[in-house]
Amino acid sequence: SSYNLGEPFNAWLIEMNSYEYRRSVFLNFLVSFVLIFIVKFSFFSKRKLELLEKSIAYSYILLGILYFIFFGPIPRYAFGICLNGVEMDPVAAEPWGKNTTNENYDWNLEATANNLGLDCSNAHVQPTGAYHYHGTPVKYIESLNTSGNEMVLMGWAADGFPVYYSFGYFTANDNKSVVKALKSSYRLKSGNRPGDGVSAPCGEYNGKYVQDYEYSEGLGDLDEANGRTGVTPEFPNGTYYYVLTDEFPGIPRYFVGTPSNDFKLGPN
Repeated sequence: SSYNLGEPFNAWLIEMNSYEYRRSVFLNFLVSFVLIFIVKFSFFSKRKLELLEKSIAYSYILLGILYFIFFGPIPRYAFGICLNGVEMDPVAAEPWGKNTTNENYDWNLEATANNLGLDCSNAHVQPTGAYHYHGTPVKYIESLNTSGNEMVLMGWAADGFPVYYSFGYFTANDNKSVVKALKSSYRLKSGNRPGDGVSAPCGEYNGKYVQDYEYSEGLGDLDEANGRTGVTPEFPNGTYYYVLTDEFPGIPRYFVGTPSNDFKLGPN
């Protein structure tokens, strides 16, 4: 990162302290450290094996400490907020083997496909008391009186792009074209999960886990972030926009922009 003389000094300080900048610095440090480590032991290969093992162990501990000093745990964000003021947060903290020695976040329960106490709007209350949607906010959508003949703005994503419900123009950049239900490009994987039933789930892919789905480019109308670029009633000159679909993923799981820290979940 470089300091632009045209921007205020405090803005530069904010950038230098950003998660993205600190992560970049740490990764550069890590790569340099690994290269030095490899070169060192390539030229001094006669050192005792015990010394090598101790050096690796101490280095691993040091890097772990530096990781948190530089940028802490990877932040998680709510996806966005509906116009009724309720947050959209599709990801449930429900890994395989939760609270056991086999806890595995590579396999996370899909909130809308499991009994996680969701109400008729696919929502529930966090331990903090915050009410939030995990899937299509059914009752809120009903209140918008959607006809299927027009695009309906229902909220905003954490990165500032608009979120629409289900419908969009048949031709993305032509507001004279008919409105249709836009389709996700995700599908269930075929076959069985590779897990052993102990460290990871086994059985047929059936939608129980988020990882049961895969993105297939061109399968539907939307990209991996469940959005596309085109014109909308609010943006006649075009914009990127997300679409909340009734089928998976429902609420999008990716950002195309940088999310605001106002939507960061957990400790700041």
